[in-house]
Amino acid sequence: MEEAQGKYNLNGQVVDIWISKEKGTPRVGVREALLKENHGIVGDVNSGDNDRQVTLLTKECREKVKKLNLKGLCTDRFHENITVENIDLCNLYTGQRICLGETVHEITQIGKKCFSECNIVKNGETCPLSREVVFTKVIKGGVVKKGDIVYKKEVAY
Repeated sequence: MEEAQGKYNLNGQVVDIWISKEKGTPRVGVREALLKENHGIVGDVNSGDNDRQVTLLTKECREKVKKLNLKGLCTDRFHENITVENIDLCNLYTGQRICLGETVHEITQIGKKCFSECNIVKNGETCPLSREVVFTKVIKGGVVKKGDIVYKKEVAY
């Protein structure tokens, strides 16, 4: 791991991987997932030829939502594909490339849209999901496993 930190600018780690086979069905936690280039997670409902193939959220954000007891439209029903920790997703930018395990992702969107009818918005609060959800497109496929490191892609792919 120390070698990876120096060589790859280590930022975080994959702690959970989630797959939903169909819209509206419960997500299932898996130990590893196969990601396909320009597609996303094989077998996941959000996969396909679009710019939001994979969603990332930090464990710290999930804990913050729970601790603050934030009850909004998205806090209970939004589910990420990959939960990471020890990485500040807010400091990433659209177009940046990051690596998770064997895969390379391009960040296509940061934050998810808030809705005016949401209780959090009505109360004048800022929902962490509006800043801390990251959507990516898979540039290089491969396997992602729980425990894999997450790092910034420093060289052009």
